[in-house]
Amino acid sequence: GQADLFLISYLGADFLNAGERVYRLLGCEMTWLGDLPKIGETLVYDIHIDGHAAQGDVRLFFFHYDCHVRRADGTTRPALQVRGGQAGFFTEEELADSAGILWRPETQEIAADARVDPPAVPEPKRRFERADLEAFAAGRPWECFGPGFLRTRTHTRTPRIQEGRMLFLDTVEVLDPEGGPWGRGYLKAVTPISPDDWYFAGHFKNDPCMPGTLMLEGCVQAMAFYLSALGFGVDKDGWRFQPIEHETYSLRCRGQVTPTSQELTYEIFVEELHDGPEPLIYADLLCTVDGLGAFHARRFGLKLTPSWPLSSQPELLAEGANDPRAAVATYRDTAPFRFDMPSLLACAWGPPSTAFGPMYERFDGVRRTPRLPGPPYLFASRVTEVGGVMGGMESGSTIELEYDVPEDAWYFDENGARVMPFAVLLEAALQPCGWTASYIGSTLTSDSDLLFRNLDGKGTITAEVFPESGTLRTVVKVRSISASSGMIIESFDVRCYLGETEVYQLDTVFGFFPPSAFANQAGLPTTEAQRALFDAPSNVHVDLTSESAPARRGTLRLADSMLLMIDRVTYLDPEGGAEGLGALRAEKDVDPDEWFFKAHFYQDPVQPGSLGIEAMLQLLQFFMIEAGLGEGIAHPRFEGIATDLPHVWKYRGQVVPENTLISTTLEIVETGTDDKGAYALADASLWADGKRIYEARRLGMRIVPGQADNLDDSGEERLDPEVDSWLCDHRPTYTAPALPMMSMVDRMMAAARRERGDVDGLHELEVLRWVVVDGPTRIRTEVDPGAADGAEVRLLVWRDAQTPALSRFEVAARAKVGAPAPLAPLEPLGEVRAVDPYAGDRLFHGPAFHLATSLEMGEGGARASLDPAAGAVPFGALHQGLLDAATHAIPHGDLSAWSSEIGEDVVGYPRRLDVRFDGDAPRQGEVRCEARFVGFEGEDRRFPVFRVQLVHDERVFADMRLVEILMPKGPIGRAAPADRRRFLEGRAPAREEGAERVALSRREGDATVLDPRDVALSDWFPGTVEAVYGG
Repeated sequence: GQADLFLISYLGADFLNAGERVYRLLGCEMTWLGDLPKIGETLVYDIHIDGHAAQGDVRLFFFHYDCHVRRADGTTRPALQVRGGQAGFFTEEELADSAGILWRPETQEIAADARVDPPAVPEPKRRFERADLEAFAAGRPWECFGPGFLRTRTHTRTPRIQEGRMLFLDTVEVLDPEGGPWGRGYLKAVTPISPDDWYFAGHFKNDPCMPGTLMLEGCVQAMAFYLSALGFGVDKDGWRFQPIEHETYSLRCRGQVTPTSQELTYEIFVEELHDGPEPLIYADLLCTVDGLGAFHARRFGLKLTPSWPLSSQPELLAEGANDPRAAVATYRDTAPFRFDMPSLLACAWGPPSTAFGPMYERFDGVRRTPRLPGPPYLFASRVTEVGGVMGGMESGSTIELEYDVPEDAWYFDENGARVMPFAVLLEAALQPCGWTASYIGSTLTSDSDLLFRNLDGKGTITAEVFPESGTLRTVVKVRSISASSGMIIESFDVRCYLGETEVYQLDTVFGFFPPSAFANQAGLPTTEAQRALFDAPSNVHVDLTSESAPARRGTLRLADSMLLMIDRVTYLDPEGGAEGLGALRAEKDVDPDEWFFKAHFYQDPVQPGSLGIEAMLQLLQFFMIEAGLGEGIAHPRFEGIATDLPHVWKYRGQVVPENTLISTTLEIVETGTDDKGAYALADASLWADGKRIYEARRLGMRIVPGQADNLDDSGEERLDPEVDSWLCDHRPTYTAPALPMMSMVDRMMAAARRERGDVDGLHELEVLRWVVVDGPTRIRTEVDPGAADGAEVRLLVWRDAQTPALSRFEVAARAKVGAPAPLAPLEPLGEVRAVDPYAGDRLFHGPAFHLATSLEMGEGGARASLDPAAGAVPFGALHQGLLDAATHAIPHGDLSAWSSEIGEDVVGYPRRLDVRFDGDAPRQGEVRCEARFVGFEGEDRRFPVFRVQLVHDERVFADMRLVEILMPKGPIGRAAPADRRRFLEGRAPAREEGAERVALSRREGDATVLDPRDVALSDWFPGTVEAVYGG
């Protein structure tokens, strides 16, 4: 349209119209000749004016054109043909007098015996609101269409229509598969028109109207919506909608949408509807504007056609393209093909011919072939060696594949320790088997689509993979191939290496099966004892989805949410099982929207078997935590799986989105210690809706010594409130997070013990500056063994200077290594009264730090009960959350209650510390905290001194002398705690009776006075005033 308008203007039409007439398209015949254009392609139009005419004062012209697509490589292909184009120039009066489209469906001749298939999902919804349409356009068809669309939650890229301002449907008032005057199907959608609609501004200058192409687009969206509502896209992940090619469609325009229009109605009159390899619809399209027919298309055809997730993510194909390290192979007499990263991505999410060259072109259409998993579960970077004939189905064929292990890979962050989880290492070993099975041409031997499944395996991991490990190299050899009854069974020998060091050796078996083979799988044989453990009544309920669950905190912990494959533990018998060593059961609810269904596999969503084994290992880890098997091991962590111990697994079923519950059971068969650490072995099973489908015999897990959390070899740690969310519950003025003093102590003690062994405490610890963590923050510990008066440990924080050369680490706290001299015993507490530890904003600490369960306050002292299993602060080296809770018994903001020499206008914060530790901090049970005010440091009344002890089972495991510094409360700090908090958090002030006005300024008569000294008094914590007042 724009091209023909440009051409007619070039020929001088504007001299005749003289601004008194406007252009309108009247109609044309359109024929699509190929696929719609893709990103990076260019549209080329060859347009011709065929004639001119005048009907009274109306000037008409006639045209035709051909549109070609010029590809990125310069070649072209035909895309669209338009014939019989008609357009004219009209006055406003002539446009207003239009009789509109006179077509009526009741008089239209249609094919008498046309095919109209029933909906793929029975009884579709009949009405849809704007929110439904927006959900569909955003790729959430299950929200739009209802329960029958559960499988679409697994889609990698679901078929959809445009969203945002390109969504032209507002409400679908009627959708009836048997409706309309032809009884074959009908849809009616209504969209209100606003003068602010975006297209009026650009079409045309001084003549705002909706482009007719957008009317057609709205009709196409309505057709796509109709096909989708009937369920034809449920099993078409990655597909897209496209006009049916090589058919000519007659389009007529006789009305317009202008800023004064009120409502645009789209109607779809279905003539044919085909289920099948490519679902399609033929329908007449009618647009009506405020009751006047404006647009009609006769028997327009739209289909769902195969496409690929990669087509909408071309940026992924840039990484690793033409990698010279990647192997090259040739299929018969075709051109050589390189197996680089783009080819591996295509094996997951793209056209199979882009993965393996011409050999797999037959699968570029509606046929399906097995896939590699897609990101984030694809663990392959390039194929470096291929042995054997491509497509040759030969035993003995070998390949070598490399995976560049990213230092910042998601699974290192998600795992309980920064080591490659077993599930990932198993996938990195098995995915090359799947690729090899495709390389040798397994599915080329069948005229039916096949699914690829792992059946069993046996292996031993001899070394772990860490973030800095580099490239993992996997060598696969096809050991045997057997085909029978439409199935193919293949076995493989696999070896994985880091450099020349072997880290994993395994033998495994895979099979290719028709989908019908999975319809009624029997699962694994099940003994009475296995069934009894599965059916045993629940005797515990441990919610592991909560980040505050004890098993998800501390150094020895389960994985985080993305990798965590068990939701809750429902049965635990410490003396259960055949060996009397323990029996457990855990459950996980199946969520079709779970990430792994989208990644594994495209168009064949199934939970990876490796994650089923990971669930077993996690339940075994839970047992080991509960049994205390990590006690006595420095900075204990789990291996990915017990190294140097063989593991064996067998799969005879699958977890699919239609399942509802995954259960994991295990019996402990052996526990012990070896030269690496503490281990446990178990016989484990995984169940899908009560059917036992996986088993692993003598599956092992081991606890080994590790480093403190998040530390690299230099002792540097990166804190980020977006990741370390517990810090957000430690905001001294409710503005920015800050690292607690006791977290500094935890890190400094860990550093001292790494350098000097069994250190029992620190003395003369002094905090020199706040460590504000309002974004990613680098901290570091260092030990100076040659300090003048003994070894010194320091905690440093990185400071970014405006001049980059001046950026540096600065000391935030320092201490002498070693416990102080024995501290004086505590005085008796005397009469006490019960106080709620966290009521009324008495403390600024949020829930992550709430470990105190009771508090008794006396004259000059207090006693608290602490729960070491509560809260959500990482354990660290010494249970930093518990150490911080030791200070919660001190009334920092009301110290005048403990000493008449302390005013009500000050608040205390930790400044110096001497601390002695005796043994490890407990992880559970009751801890008693005793706190006493014991005077001041020297003659300076700014530094009150407190004695604090933590006691467990009558053992004082932490004994402290704490010196605080008194800071002025200022005008803000003097407000009532609840009012102060509301003000500092930027919330609306309280309006109830008695609420204080909180402000830095004060009123003197009609004037508002702000004293700079009051600003300084309220800004002792960096950034407080700026945070409240916006700078």
